[in-house]
Amino acid sequence: MNHPTPDESLTKLLRLKAQEQPPEGYAEEVLTRVQLRQREDLLQRSARGLLWERVGTFLDSLGRRRVVYALALLYLAVVVGLWTGLTRFPVSAPGAGAQPVHLETVTPPTPPAEEEGVPGTKEL
Repeated sequence: MNHPTPDESLTKLLRLKAQEQPPEGYAEEVLTRVQLRQREDLLQRSARGLLWERVGTFLDSLGRRRVVYALALLYLAVVVGLWTGLTRFPVSAPGAGAQPVHLETVTPPTPPAEEEGVPGTKEL
């Protein structure tokens, strides 16, 4: 038996495929099916999953070095914010030297006596 070489088989197959033509409207039908499948996939996924995917895609587009720098700056800002907030307003536990706060009651001043004959005023 005479078996064709792989190159001969490939050449013959390519000649046959070059003569094939897809039916009319094939490309539009494939596009419609792909879009429908994508929409169904989006409807089945959770909003959280979509958010993570889009955030990941966005971060990948920025490049790893920029993301690392941004996260380092964010971490530094949080640490500095917490450190300044804790040192500015020290917190102590009750009974560990904390002094109770005494609030004074303030009475509002009494309004001056209203004049007679002025409309809208009451007589005393």
